[in-house]
Amino acid sequence: MLRIRVFENGVAAKSVDLSTAYLVGNDRVPLRAELKFTHGEIVFDTRSRGAAALCILWPVDGIGQIMLETCRLQERKAPYNLNLELARGQLMRIAQKREDWGLYDFQEGEDLYREIDAARQMLVEALAAPDEATASRQADACLVAGVKAGEALTALHADVFLKRRQEANQLSKRSLGCRIDPSQSSEPYLKLLADAFDFAVLPFSWSSIEPQEGAQKTVGNMDALIKNLWQSRIPIWGCHSLSFSTRCCSRRGFLKAGRL
Repeated sequence: MLRIRVFENGVAAKSVDLSTAYLVGNDRVPLRAELKFTHGEIVFDTRSRGAAALCILWPVDGIGQIMLETCRLQERKAPYNLNLELARGQLMRIAQKREDWGLYDFQEGEDLYREIDAARQMLVEALAAPDEATASRQADACLVAGVKAGEALTALHADVFLKRRQEANQLSKRSLGCRIDPSQSSEPYLKLLADAFDFAVLPFSWSSIEPQEGAQKTVGNMDALIKNLWQSRIPIWGCHSLSFSTRCCSRRGFLKAGRL
């Protein structure tokens, strides 16, 4: 059985929402477990041997609620500190991704590297705190810095490697498209589409092809629109003509033609 103590602003939490919480083991495979909150602690039994990590939707000051994950925790008598373990887990993932992506010596990432080092130092100070309440407050600040650094690291990775692919002419020629309105086929509309996007997503709605069951089928202005798109050299992606979503069902429960 694992116990994790929870703090809010340095004070023992009186309640925790566990509706989104779950456990993962090796390779982040979900584990069956019973989770409950009692006396300021989350208590759970993994029903399996080995370490487990807690995933929970957690508020990060100035950022919002984010699904975060602790490091994998071994069973022990003393309870863990959730705030501390969430901060530790965030910095661990940053270290893993830096190694996976090789982001250590890029000149454009020097400021970010210093931010990561500062967050790591905040974690060290939280680990050395004289009591759990102080550790939780320092861990909260460390978590904020860690989440911001993680987002910046992701952006740096995307920027560096997209530039590499662009310089090597490896980017897809059809990278950005949009869903268009089938009722629009004017020349200004198509020109705007061609200037802003690489391809068009054209919805084929069965409700427009067969408005009533058994009625004569018609494609309306679809043929003309496809012809105009083709002449404008705009690649076309088609959509499904039938949807099983609730908004496309009649009140009697019968499937009604609709859009995906």
